Formats: sequence, C-alpha cells, structure tokens
Amino acid sequence: MKLYIAEKPSMGRAIAEALGIKEQTKTHIILTNNDVVTWAFGHLYELAEPEAYNNVYQKWTLDSLPIMPESFKRVVKNNVKEQISAIQKLLKQADVVINAGDPDREGQLLVDEILEQLGYKGKVLRLWVQALDKESVLKSVKNLEDNTKYKGLKLSAEYRAYADWLVGINLTRLFTLKNSARALIRVGRVKTPTLALIYKRYKEHTEFKPKDYYVITNENKGISFVLQNKGLDEKFLDEENRIIDKARALETHFEAKEHSPPLPCSEKCLAHTYAEKIQVDTSKKKSYIKDIFIDRKQIPPPMPFSLSSLQKYMSSKYGWSAQKTLDTLQSLYEKKLTTYPRTDCEYLPEEQFPDAHIILERLKEVGIDIQGTDTKRRHRAWDNSKLSAHHGIIPTKDTSNTVTMNDNEKLLYQEVANRYVNLFREPYVYNQIIIVAVINGYEFKAFLKQIVNLGWKTNYQDKEDEEQEEEQMVKGIPFRKGENFVSGESKIVVKQTTPPPLFTEGTIIDAMKNIHKYVGITGNTNHNGNTMEDYKEILKEVQGIGTEATRSQIIEDLKKSKLVLSQGKALVPNTGLVEPIMMVLPDELKDPLLTAEWESLLAQVEKGDHEKAKEFYNKQVEFVRTIIERHKDREAVQVANQEKKKNIRDYQRSGTNNYGNNKPSNKKDWSNKNGANKSGSYPSDKPLSEKQIAIINKYAPQEVKDAIKNGKYGMGRKWLDEWFSKFQKKK
Repeated sequence: MKLYIAEKPSMGRAIAEALGIKEQTKTHIILTNNDVVTWAFGHLYELAEPEAYNNVYQKWTLDSLPIMPESFKRVVKNNVKEQISAIQKLLKQADVVINAGDPDREGQLLVDEILEQLGYKGKVLRLWVQALDKESVLKSVKNLEDNTKYKGLKLSAEYRAYADWLVGINLTRLFTLKNSARALIRVGRVKTPTLALIYKRYKEHTEFKPKDYYVITNENKGISFVLQNKGLDEKFLDEENRIIDKARALETHFEAKEHSPPLPCSEKCLAHTYAEKIQVDTSKKKSYIKDIFIDRKQIPPPMPFSLSSLQKYMSSKYGWSAQKTLDTLQSLYEKKLTTYPRTDCEYLPEEQFPDAHIILERLKEVGIDIQGTDTKRRHRAWDNSKLSAHHGIIPTKDTSNTVTMNDNEKLLYQEVANRYVNLFREPYVYNQIIIVAVINGYEFKAFLKQIVNLGWKTNYQDKEDEEQEEEQMVKGIPFRKGENFVSGESKIVVKQTTPPPLFTEGTIIDAMKNIHKYVGITGNTNHNGNTMEDYKEILKEVQGIGTEATRSQIIEDLKKSKLVLSQGKALVPNTGLVEPIMMVLPDELKDPLLTAEWESLLAQVEKGDHEKAKEFYNKQVEFVRTIIERHKDREAVQVANQEKKKNIRDYQRSGTNNYGNNKPSNKKDWSNKNGANKSGSYPSDKPLSEKQIAIINKYAPQEVKDAIKNGKYGMGRKWLDEWFSKFQKKK
C-alpha cells in the first residue's frame, strides 16, 4: 500500500480526488486502488521550550544563559494526537510513503519530521506538485522522485528553526533582564531587523523638515516648459539643483531650532527674489527651439506575479494586508484555480507555453476579457533558465470551482488572470519627446509623451501609474527645431520637499525581499573581512530576509504583539514598546548583515551542500555566546524612569503608543548646565531625553553613540555641553 501524507486536509482531498476516492474517514481517504491519503495540520510537532531540558530554565536568570541544547527536542502540538496516532497505524501497513507536503522547505520538513518522530525506516518518495488540478496532480504522480533528493530543503528548514530558537530564547531573556524596567524585549532573527526598518522609516518620516523650493514654468502652444536649473547661481541651488533658500534649509537641519547657531542673513530669503528676477527675464521674451529629441519606447506586458509582487500590488491598489492576500491565494490554490502561492519566482516553464490557448479559452468562459490576445506571441516570462523550485502564479486549466468563489477570491482571481492574459497582448508603445527651448538665454525643457499603441494597457488601469505620470500627453509635436517664438508669462510654482513615505504592508514586503537597498553600516568592513557591498550582494543573491512563505507571517506577528500598528495603509511602530527595544538592542541585531551571511549558508544547504548546515548552526552558537558575553556584565540600559516600570508592561498588554512621551523643557535639555554636578562631573545613571539622544545619534562621534547605548549617559551629556557651547560662542 502506498501512503500519501499531505500537508493539510484540503490538499489531501485534492490529491485523492485526482486519483479516485473509494472511502473517506475522519483521518484519511482510501483510494480506488486501495492506496491511502492522510494528512497533517501543518506542523504536528514543535521545538520544546527551555524547561523541557532542565527545570532550572523556568526562571529567567542571567546565570542560566546561554541555553544550548545538545540536541533539540520536539513535542507534539496541542489537539493533534489523534491524527498522529492514525498516521502511526497507517505507517505500519505502508510499503512505501509519499511525502506530499507543500513544494517548499517547510512542506518538506513537516512530513519528514513526522516520519522521524514515529520511527519510520521504509522507502519514501516525493510528490512535487505545483497545482492541485487533476491534470497537474496526475502528471506529478507519474514523476515521483526519491525523497532523499530533497534533503537539503529539509535541513535548511530544520536549522533555520534551530537558529530562530537559539536567538529568540537566549537574547529575549538577556535583553529583558538587562534593561532597568525589565520590559519584555522580544528578539527575532528576522523580526528584529524588520521592526528596525519600520521604526527607522517612521522616524525619518516624522522628523522630516519640509523645505520650500521654486520651479519656474513657461507655457507655449499649450505645452508647459520647465526651467533647467543647471548653470544658475549655485548660491541658490541645493545638491539636487533645486532653487531653495539655503539658510532656511540649514535651520531645519537642527532638531533644536531655537538653539541653532547664527545664520548668514545675507542669503536668507533671497532665493525667491532670485526666482522672481528669472520670471521677469523670461516672460514675453524672444525664444527659439534649440532641439527636439524623440525616443521610441516599447514596454512589454508585466511579468506574472510572485507572492511578494502580488502582495505589494494588492496592498497598493486595494489596501489588502499581506496575510489577506496570502490567505485568499491559498484558498484559490486549494480550489485548484491557481498555481502554488508561496513562490519567489515570476518566470514560467517553457513546456507550459502550449497550454496557453486552453487556459485562455477557459478564462473566457468564466467572463475574463481575452480580446487582443495572440497565443503565438511568446513573452520573456517563459524561460526555464530563470526558474527556481517554483514558477509564477497563474490560473490553472480547471475553472470549475469559480462558482464557489467569494468576493475576495473573485477579485484576486481576476487580477491573477488578467496578468496572465496580458502576456499574450501587444507591447505598450509610445514616443518620449523632449523639446529644448531657449528663452532669453535661459534653457527650458518640455517633457511629452505620444502614444503609438496602447497594447496591453488598453485593458489595464493602475492609479499608481497615473500618479507617477510626469510627461504631458500629446497627439503631435506643435514645434519644429529652430522655430522662433515669443515666450508666454513665466510662473513661479512653490513646491515642498516630501518625507520618505511610511511603509505599507506591500512596500515592507518589497523591502524585506530587496533588503540590500536598506543595509546601513558604519565603516567599510565588518567581521570576516566582508565589506558592506559584499553583504549587499549576499542579501541580493538570497533575495533578502525571510522567505516568500514567512514574510507575511512576520508582519502579522509584529502586529499581533502590538509592536507595529496599522494607520490606514501605513505601518507605524508602537513607540511605547519599540523605542526601549531599539535603545537596548545592539546594532548587529537590528541590521540584517548577519542575516545575509546566514541566509547565504542556508541557500547553499538547500542546493545540496549539506555540510553547510553544521557550519550555519555553529555560527548561531558563536553569535549568541558572543552577544551574551559582551552584555551580561554590563550596566542595565535605562529605558524608563523608576515610576514608569509598571507602565511599560501595561503598554505591552494594551498596545498603547504613549511610552516615552516625556518632554523636558528646552532650557534643561540645551543649557550648558547639561546635568553636570558641582564638581563638574556628569552622572551616568540619569537617562537622556529623546531629543538629546536624537542629536547625539545624528552628530556625535561613534564612541559617544556607543557609550549611551551601553548606559554611560555622562559622556553623552559632556559632549552635548561642548557641542552647544560652540554655537553659543558664535552668537
């Protein structure tokens, strides 16, 4: 008897329906050929808590750290004993077992660990199925492989779990015990840098000081020309060549605006006067067309969705959470309507290209518009050399369950189907036109777009695209090169610089996947001789931190623990809980540099270099030991006044966002009596205000920053006094 073990009941039923059902029970299904399909409920086992190794670990103490099990124990999860018992009985009857877990790391591990825990020693094959429609299942059944081929997947998932346990258990206990308020400081190998990313963006956004700048325009024949600032008086231009009041911009550079050093009045407020002069010089003046540039652009239809690109798209267009997109897509997958959801790949297998005409016809039957398609048109998406273990998300040939879709499923299915249909439409073609005009010696440019063929965009609307459209739409070019004309009235448009946008669930998923763009490290090298650029390349190669399968859950966990709050589409940190965490934790836990190195090793394990698993684990042990040794005997970090100790725990339970709202007077913060006692020394145990810490983090030398991170606030106060006194002398 062949025993199929699926990841969950719905998948087990889908496999059984494809193979033929004879009899169904609560725990398994007997097939018409007397083979059996059973299932798990996700992971049936979990790693044991520390006290399972030794009762001494029930109490959180520094002396008990680090906690390093010689071998990890697994325990049965709640409410699954009946299913485990059923699987155990079936294993005794099986001639061969077929691992039918999801086609990913966790799917591989959760079935393999069942077999290990139950002591099964027989033959095991692997069913690798990308879609649950009957044709896909039957095709995969004919191509079963030896389960040992996928050992790398199992090991990478297993050792990732060990790493998360080591880092989470040990460092959560360490930093909870090493802060003055004993606030719970949760540490996660991927969650912590993700939280730091959200917090850093929030601070950049809320502390941003907008600056006015001036744009000069001139309209002719209905076309708006914009002054090109290159070559203008640099006294009035910033680093991006914008006309700006530099002195005013300098004011906003300092947090304590009223205590900024004296500013040069000769430059103050003159930029607008300068702009007015140019306005007069270019109004109703002799002009000519210096040049016209025409560049034909051809934009192919977008690639099929990966999970992260779909989550980003649904967040932007509909405000969906990442988890909502994944849950809805999982439901469509289980209804056999779309392919495997947790994919990191946007490419498609070349052998599936001939299926296009069938899929398009089936989509047409259920109301999807396929006008303008041509199944002979081959998009670059079909490329076997670019495939990972999975392929892009597309509709299957089976549309029978579309009648069972709810509203969310209908919307998501429509988007997935439209993206697939567009692959067979013509490219979007337009002319990008730049007209260069010289008005009384000043150079202006007009940026135009002339559509040649809408192609796939005929059936496509995206508000984000429209908002980003900068070119003026024209049907023809109303000027010729060398043409003379008299300019119109120039106008001064006052604009403001804008802060970096807060992360949404879609953009944080994208940032996690492309984390190499966000890596920040002081200096050029890190341990092992790697440079920041080395780490960026590693992160880029392994596609960031987390995986397609785990990123949305990481965000959900941050929200459930009330560390991150939703404000409309935006994600913001619950500062009452997050600021103590950011203050207490060292940089290496907040920056994904080590995650880059670890993910690189796990990727090698997955590809078959099994020895890297031990190397990976040893690095976790070394890292955790080093952090504990470095911080164990240090003074506890001050995160709140004594009277606020209880409140921090209250905030953890309630999720309120009020902690740290202490606003000392400017006089106390910024006078040159910045906490010094009569002898001239600075007490190290008195916490700094948020404003003081912000100034130090932005302007102080690294040794001062390191000092306050380790609770040595006296050095910070001394530096603040010296920093402020320099400005006082200039007044």
